[in-house]
Amino acid sequence: MSLSSCLPFSRLLVVMLLLMAGNAWAEVQTFEREYTYKASENDSRVSARKAALQQLQILVIEEVGVQVQSSFQQQETLDRDAFNRSVQANYQTFASALTRTRILDERWDGESFYLRAEIEVDPAGLSQQILALQQTEAGIDPCMAKQGQVEDWLKKPPSPVKSDALAELAMSAPFDNTCHEWQYTVLRYFAQTRYPVAAYRPYVFAQLTHTSAHDLTDLLPALLGFALNDGGLSDAEWQAIVAVLPRVEPRAVPLMVRSLVNRTQHERRSRGQSQAALEQQLTALFQLAQTQQLAQPAVGYADTLLSTLRTLAQQGFTDLAMTWYAAHQAALTTVTATERATLLAPFLSYLQTRPEQRELRPLFSALLDDLATDADRVAEQEWRRVYFTMQTWQRQAEQDAQYEEALFWLLSQHAELISRILNQMTVNTLDRYQWFIRYQLPNSPACSPAECAQQLFSDEQQVVQMASQLLLTYGKRASSEHAHIVRKLERVAYEQSGSHRTVVKRNLLQLLPQLTPQQANDVPLLIRYLSDLDHQIPDHTMDALVAMSSVSIVPMATVFGEQPALVQRRMIRAFTRMPRDERVARFLRGVKPLDEPMRFALEDAIAVHQ
Repeated sequence: MSLSSCLPFSRLLVVMLLLMAGNAWAEVQTFEREYTYKASENDSRVSARKAALQQLQILVIEEVGVQVQSSFQQQETLDRDAFNRSVQANYQTFASALTRTRILDERWDGESFYLRAEIEVDPAGLSQQILALQQTEAGIDPCMAKQGQVEDWLKKPPSPVKSDALAELAMSAPFDNTCHEWQYTVLRYFAQTRYPVAAYRPYVFAQLTHTSAHDLTDLLPALLGFALNDGGLSDAEWQAIVAVLPRVEPRAVPLMVRSLVNRTQHERRSRGQSQAALEQQLTALFQLAQTQQLAQPAVGYADTLLSTLRTLAQQGFTDLAMTWYAAHQAALTTVTATERATLLAPFLSYLQTRPEQRELRPLFSALLDDLATDADRVAEQEWRRVYFTMQTWQRQAEQDAQYEEALFWLLSQHAELISRILNQMTVNTLDRYQWFIRYQLPNSPACSPAECAQQLFSDEQQVVQMASQLLLTYGKRASSEHAHIVRKLERVAYEQSGSHRTVVKRNLLQLLPQLTPQQANDVPLLIRYLSDLDHQIPDHTMDALVAMSSVSIVPMATVFGEQPALVQRRMIRAFTRMPRDERVARFLRGVKPLDEPMRFALEDAIAVHQ
């Protein structure tokens, strides 16, 4: 008879043996053993420790494996030497049956590594691995026993019959990701089906106590997704999960947290458990982490808290993440600044569009204060996020005063840190200097008003241009340099035109009316600029004359008749924009227009000052 004709019976035999083995060895066993590894000349302390631990685990697997095989009925067992060789060759597979390893003592003298440990073994899981190995060596693949049936049922349309059939198949095999990966496909199906099977949910939760640590890493997140998809967890179900957390692999923790958060109600998600339930669950995880009972090897409290905060922020619960950070930031001191800085991006993204939420600012401040103590270790790209937020708020401030208020809050509360960021970050030099000047930040690298005024007379055009831009940023605070500014304006008015000189003219013309006290002696110089060929310079000049109306009216009227028609029209336009003044009206009524455009401009100006 061919192997293919016997295959259905072989599959049935495998399932029966697996079930018998699972029932015979339901309890996890604990062993305390020791081992001394003789190191080679190429071994380090780390490699010797790893080898010692592996050999110690293999010894325990071999010891339990002999007992497990003795319980098999009507099944040929491997002899001791053959089994030992199989364990050595398939260590990673058999090691999945080890649920917990606790180091009790270890010593390294440079030549040998002594290790004593307490090891927990799941005999049921080990028996499954042994049977699977025996069937594989016999040319039979036990992992395919139900795969085809599951695939066939999944192709059918949803119905109660389909759900019953899939549940029956699922409840006849253990959750073993190596051999029964289809179990997770069925679990995802029941998370979405309209035809649930009442017995399936308690069955899956019951598997937690029998599933190996390795497979729990995949089962827990999938189980949570299934259970929370249409409601919450019962107390008994949550306690069943908590009971196995001390023996899961560390990588299961963030996956589990993500499943819990993803299945919690949110402003964008109406289904799932409540946020209050989520907070209780996460608090329970933190408590386990604090007592070194979360995963094996244990995941520390700080690492658990940090990864949870990141997950909360990424999934839209940023306000909760910020609240918890502020409350538990002291626990994160053992985590590097580089790792803590990963919270900047989600926190900033949340605040950037919510300047009105003042109650969240102290929570964000807590993170900035924390990172400021180790600022040099934070990557520049993280500090750049703070800079981009400042830029966004500065741009939005023109339309919404809340953004301006938020920006001043950030700069005033964290002036030293912002100063440090700006000085260390790769950013446009002019932008950096203007931030320091505009918001009077400490440790400014920019020139003082006196230094900038001296630089106006440099032989380097770029230096002169930047000096004029920085003086404009100083504004009224540059008043002490009034004489230098006027002298530069007088000189540049007669210099040959060029892009740098044009920029200097524009900057200083905008600056002049901001200086105090305003001086009537500056007006003739301004009138001279009304004839400039650059279209922006006459506009800036008219703005200056209007801003200085308290001292500019008389000098303008005095020299008006001496100016060409173009300058006269621009002076009239400036008069039109000034506050109402009877003196201006009397003067304008005596002006004789040189052309129709001037007549129209005079009429408009007189109407303003009547």
